[in-house]
Amino acid sequence: MQSYTEKWQENFNRELPHIQIAFDAFFVDGKLEDYYTLRISEDAELLILSLSEHQTLPKQIEDALIDAFNQSKP
Repeated sequence: MQSYTEKWQENFNRELPHIQIAFDAFFVDGKLEDYYTLRISEDAELLILSLSEHQTLPKQIEDALIDAFNQSKP
């Protein structure tokens, strides 16, 4: 059986192809994965999304990542 955080990460990963299409449309350098990290908290109860400090990430993509993260929470 999947843990809570594993399910959350799986749900988030399902949203990434849609965000990738939008990301590609901006012709931003690098890969989408270069602009965020997901990690599990020390107590393994929360998934944590960290966005990079890159100024080149369009606000729309940043918002899409945050929305996908919040909406994918089981």
